[in-house]
Amino acid sequence: MLQSLVSSLTNVEHFANLSTDAPDLAVSDQVSRIMADLQSAASAKQLTLTNAIPADLRINLQPEELTQLIHSSLQNAVEFSQNQGTITVAGQTHRGRVELTITDHGSGIPSAKLEQLFSPFSRATDSQTLDHSGLGMNLHINKLIVEKAGGRMTLSSSDAVGQSGTTVTISLPTVKAGSRPRPVLVSPMSSPS
Repeated sequence: MLQSLVSSLTNVEHFANLSTDAPDLAVSDQVSRIMADLQSAASAKQLTLTNAIPADLRINLQPEELTQLIHSSLQNAVEFSQNQGTITVAGQTHRGRVELTITDHGSGIPSAKLEQLFSPFSRATDSQTLDHSGLGMNLHINKLIVEKAGGRMTLSSSDAVGQSGTTVTISLPTVKAGSRPRPVLVSPMSSPS
């Protein structure tokens, strides 16, 4: 557990210090690669992973930042989805922003826990029982990445019977050719000015 803690804190520092001079990435290609990495875990639960990202959707992020955002969100969706469900990664450009959504039909998250999940070491499950792996750092790291790029990340969820599921929404500014978003550096010990 101590090794996981050190690794998580190292990731926070690493992603906070990555250059904001990011390449132009084809989102669909990255999502397909990440889905292939998680396919065996999804197959074990008979889950269908669906890539609904348009082939021409592009964003400016470091490849490892996009991998962190999508991989951790998909991994959570696979872990918390019920057998034989569907997990969809979708994307679109809307009002000058790129919006990515990762939607599952899992057990959902109680509304009282949603906002706190972006805080370090917060988990939707009972942290005393350690019934699921992880220390509750991935959403915090993801929020740091998104805010550094000038974006916003939200969670919506329902734990109602027959309507349960969670959607992670990542909204990032579109970048015009030749320009870069103004970075906002957010670290665990400080807040943006």
